[in-house]
Amino acid sequence: MNIVERVRSMPDKFSKVLSLLEAANLIELLNKPGYFTLFAPTNKALNELPVGSFDALLEDRKRLEKLINLHITLGAVNAKQICTIKNINGNILNLECSDTESKIENIKIELPDISCTNGFIHGISEVILPTQSKIDSEELDLAFSAF
Repeated sequence: MNIVERVRSMPDKFSKVLSLLEAANLIELLNKPGYFTLFAPTNKALNELPVGSFDALLEDRKRLEKLINLHITLGAVNAKQICTIKNINGNILNLECSDTESKIENIKIELPDISCTNGFIHGISEVILPTQSKIDSEELDLAFSAF
């Protein structure tokens, strides 16, 4: 199964992120061969957003794209790597691991290394927000204004 198929096969964990990927028109990209890593906020993480934020993202594609692109990298990155990676926006993300846990931008990876034919999915406990990754101020204003 590729990333999209795997996300669809786990609706109890990823139905909300699937909705975001569909609204941002990223399904085609994540269906392609090649390697990607999706740091997917779980349904629980997305339910913890401020009231109305999830729906506001679905209605504002430009803001949604900026935010969801923070969660996707080119290349297959497993959760045990300690590295600095770039998301598809070109922003730097820090991945850290220890014997007991892995984190991306200090966010716990709850479901690490879900293997797919075109990369990995890592279920994360929070949404990566623009203030956590190193992005320019224009992107910060656009993406963060939903929160």
